[in-house]
Amino acid sequence: MGTRTQDRWLEEIIQLAREGHQLLIVHGAGSLITDALARRQAQTVFIDGQRVTTPEVMEDVIREMRGTANLEVVSLCRRVGLSAVGLSGADGGFFDAAPLSLSQQLGLVGQVGTVHSALVTALWDLAMIPVVAPLAPAVGSGKILNINGDWAASGLAQQLDADVLLYYTDTGGVRMDADDAATLLTNLAESKADALIAAGRISRGMIPKVRAALAASNKGVGWVGIGSWYHPEMTTQVVGGKEM
Repeated sequence: MGTRTQDRWLEEIIQLAREGHQLLIVHGAGSLITDALARRQAQTVFIDGQRVTTPEVMEDVIREMRGTANLEVVSLCRRVGLSAVGLSGADGGFFDAAPLSLSQQLGLVGQVGTVHSALVTALWDLAMIPVVAPLAPAVGSGKILNINGDWAASGLAQQLDADVLLYYTDTGGVRMDADDAATLLTNLAESKADALIAAGRISRGMIPKVRAALAASNKGVGWVGIGSWYHPEMTTQVVGGKEM
């Protein structure tokens, strides 16, 4: 998120906090990790929008995800008067990472396993916003695994019984034509999503975002939206139960 658009998005978050909503922010660090790998001339590899995470890549993932990105989001919240606390799955035993069927291809990558909500509930009682870096210890081994941010948000929303799950993207949402903003879709059924993925119209990082959003919707999350932070009205529209 560029500084030009951060304030508009934060205004919506501030309003939700004032209204008493229990908020949780899940972030990634994609560009930071890619830049870090490029600086040491290491290769960046994605499979269907998910980063291949070798032990060497994991060093950069942890540093940029739990360090740089998490602190930046927490600091941004504090700048506008929101109380926020940075977390990963390892902190306070918040959640663990379960095996992923693609782990042989993706490396040190998992999915949200068991979530222990007591820590988050305590933070909400203190009117604080958890800011979550999607890293967690694997069940059994305790080895830290990278979790795709979109899938992490979906898994946490499902297990925390969230009423609303919002995804923010620089494309403004899901488009029939990725290069044409006028083709933005206002709703998306699973069958149509599968067809768009097969046709290559939904590609790269939008694939896990769409699949994770649909998984959350299928598992009981009431409203799921994919939109942009530069049109932050999506936030209050979806929270208010209005279609975009």
